[in-house]
Amino acid sequence: MPFLCGVKKKGAKNVDLLRMTKYDVSVVLTDLTARVTLYQKFKNDAAAPIEGEFVFPDEEFGTVCDYSVTIGERTFSGQVMEEDKAYAVATREVDDADDGAGDDDLERCSLGHLPSKAKIRTQVQYVTELEEEDGEIFFELPHMKNINKDCKFTLDIQARVNSTIKTIESATHNILVQKESPTEAKIVMQKTPYSSERDLIISITQSDPFCNRFWVERDLPFSTLASCAVLYPDFPRLFPGLVEEHEKCELIFVVDDSLNVKDEYRLQDEKSTMVAFMEALPKKCIFNVLFFGDEFTHVFEKSAAATEEHVSAATKRITSMEGGRGPANLLKPLEWVFRQSTVPTYPRQVIVLAGGQVTNLKSVVEIVKGVA
Repeated sequence: MPFLCGVKKKGAKNVDLLRMTKYDVSVVLTDLTARVTLYQKFKNDAAAPIEGEFVFPDEEFGTVCDYSVTIGERTFSGQVMEEDKAYAVATREVDDADDGAGDDDLERCSLGHLPSKAKIRTQVQYVTELEEEDGEIFFELPHMKNINKDCKFTLDIQARVNSTIKTIESATHNILVQKESPTEAKIVMQKTPYSSERDLIISITQSDPFCNRFWVERDLPFSTLASCAVLYPDFPRLFPGLVEEHEKCELIFVVDDSLNVKDEYRLQDEKSTMVAFMEALPKKCIFNVLFFGDEFTHVFEKSAAATEEHVSAATKRITSMEGGRGPANLLKPLEWVFRQSTVPTYPRQVIVLAGGQVTNLKSVVEIVKGVA
């Protein structure tokens, strides 16, 4: 799928970018995420000055977290804001625009006066989630629209996964892989010129893609830490035979329907995940689904058998979720779940899908500790 990012004359067609003289891509792959930085250089070949603008994709390819444009001594930089404030500013600017800037899927930054022969440097950084299928990881770099053949191109990818790397391959381009450790590798483009007509796709396989892991990331400007834990419960060891279809179990899903998932993409991801859970329910299990925001609701008064009728009813409720039901109060649904009596011979598993920060976090941790 083509990718449009660069400098153009204001009011010109989106594909009419200024001539790109250099295009460098730096990627850091960590587990199932990628941080992609695009460095570009453009030149205004026009004999006269133009009014320029910088365009880059909306959230289709990922979430843009930083960008800057430098023209001579002037630098334009993006600003990180709270989501609601950023949305209000973007909406106001689109409403004030008179050139149809809000009619496509591009973000725009007006650059003002670009002198003839001016050289422009741009930097865009976005984060995205990688595709995964049967333990194989796929990274995709969309091909750039309107890239000229004499543009210099470099690609540098630092990959880090959680277990020993088995293979790193590309079915679309010639790449060179340099292993730096059992779990880390550097990927660069071979001498073959980059094809601007097809997406770059790289696949990575590893020895144990489903092992538990814990990542910590430091935000250097603010000296803060962020962490991510990825856990794959070992059901066969914890509950021998549980994964077999004839065994019994109780599955309770507690699903975020709060302001955390008011974004269309997050809401759709959550719906898709829950529909997949419904389709994979063991035939002899009992189950229930709870939705939480500032208050919570449940599909059944008590856990019900996974009959076609009950699964259909739960799926209908899941697909009708709209998100935005106030703050994420996870404590109330968990209290309700833990008050319900367990059913003999049906070991209970509570699965929480949260789209972000929850309220009463300390109380949530304490109540979970109490039943662990």
